[in-house]
Amino acid sequence: MSDSYEDLERKLVEMRAGYAEHLPSRIEKLSAQWQRLKSLPGHMEEKEAVIRETHNLAGTGESFGFSKVSKVSRELEQVLNKLWKSGDDEQLEIAKGLFLQLAHYGSQDADVESMAVPIMNPKVVGKNWSADKSNRILLVEDGKDFADELLLHLEYFGYEIALLNSPENLAEKVRELSPAVIIMDIMFPSGKDAGLEAVSQLKMGLQAVPPVIFLSERDDIKARLAAVRAGGAAYYQKPTDLYQLTETLDRITTPQEEFPYRILVVDDDITYAEQTVLELKRAGMEALCITDPMKVNLSLAEFRPELILMDLHMPQCSGIELAAVIRQQPTYLGMPIVFLSADVDVKNHLEALRQGGDDFLVKPIAADHLVTAVYARARRARQLKAAMVRDSLTGLLNHRNIGEQLGRDIARSKRSGNPVTYALVDLDNFKQVNDTYGHGVGDQVLVAVSRLLRKRFRNTDTLGRYGGEEFAIIMPDTNIDQAEDILNDVREKFALIQHSSDKGSFRLTFSAGISAFPACETPSMLVKAADEALYWAKEKGRNRVRKAEVCNKDEKKG
Repeated sequence: MSDSYEDLERKLVEMRAGYAEHLPSRIEKLSAQWQRLKSLPGHMEEKEAVIRETHNLAGTGESFGFSKVSKVSRELEQVLNKLWKSGDDEQLEIAKGLFLQLAHYGSQDADVESMAVPIMNPKVVGKNWSADKSNRILLVEDGKDFADELLLHLEYFGYEIALLNSPENLAEKVRELSPAVIIMDIMFPSGKDAGLEAVSQLKMGLQAVPPVIFLSERDDIKARLAAVRAGGAAYYQKPTDLYQLTETLDRITTPQEEFPYRILVVDDDITYAEQTVLELKRAGMEALCITDPMKVNLSLAEFRPELILMDLHMPQCSGIELAAVIRQQPTYLGMPIVFLSADVDVKNHLEALRQGGDDFLVKPIAADHLVTAVYARARRARQLKAAMVRDSLTGLLNHRNIGEQLGRDIARSKRSGNPVTYALVDLDNFKQVNDTYGHGVGDQVLVAVSRLLRKRFRNTDTLGRYGGEEFAIIMPDTNIDQAEDILNDVREKFALIQHSSDKGSFRLTFSAGISAFPACETPSMLVKAADEALYWAKEKGRNRVRKAEVCNKDEKKG
């Protein structure tokens, strides 16, 4: 059963109220434990429990509107660690003062106004427990405040969370849910390594265990090494950077689809060429051979190879001459060309490289050597191309390439008759984020936006960073009303996400303008109409999506 937007807002209010109600008693209990233990030797397990509770307050206070509680708790944690290691009287006096501050700030009202964001047109934004288990996460965590915060955060990014308060029934829960990932705390009341031990036992009892992300208050090398030995896929110290944790979940649960490398073999020896193609195909690559070098341009255009494997000596033209012809065409300037020939003359090898070749392999060559060499160079070529066409921060297409893709999608839609919708998304008041919290936090927000967009949109949609805090989205086979619903859903989810920084937590919204083909007939018309709709959304108060009502038919670039 899914939660409505109102349900989620109600839960947030209830969580904050509950936290505020119980905070004074939590601090009073913590202070009493400390008073009893402060001058006693030993009792390390009880002292660790005091530090753990202090650590929890530091990590959760700010999230519920008690930023001063977080700040004092963070200082207190450091002081208690020093005190119980050294017994220093000066640290004892500092701890007394910090406990007094903690009690004072814990009894004050929460400052939650800055966390409230007005949301328009509420829709369903909660989790929908589906049959698809690829986004299902099992969280094993006994800290209620941290668990609640993490549950809400991950739900905003489309994950489905099951919570287990103890690792005791881990195997049973894994069999029941078949989660894609387990997020496991290491320390529990039953033992400081209880989480590690539970995962180790799980691996002994189950044939297939999902990846495990460990959480811990410890950051020492022994704890990290133990997590590695238990087979941990990742390790995060508390308080946890939820953005980094989500990024790791994205990487684990959504493996990138690896398309086969495309190799064009140009060799006048048909038998050898076909054998080479067979070996490359057996290794999982797509390969095409041509024996007539005069047809290379046609094959380049239709097959779109990522690497050319070319003989040096061929009738009508040599491989060196053909490489020069290919290099004269800007589209193929970066195309890797590897020469494959029985020619052992080093001078010819060097001349081939001077004329545009990237490497030279000598026939005869073992099949595994050939496959390894071609695979490595094709992979490198794909990585370089990706670096050239994608924004380095977000991984989305850059401005130039999102524009080129829009042109291709419109051309395809003209043939099919299906619509294409184009959207411009711009973060509201983003300059204030950079000015207040710093550009590092601003970059973190941009990454969060790109991650949310990748989660919500289809593989057939194209996402790009248009510039600064502005993003572009191309949605083939989608009409403008469908696009409006999708963007409003994403907008509402994004507005609920809490962004963290050393200077405090905050929330952010975005506005969007959308236009569609065939109402707008060209790429420039689509961009101009979407930009004007976005401007209207900003003028009318931000945090909204606007459809372009008309499309200016002139060809002036907007």
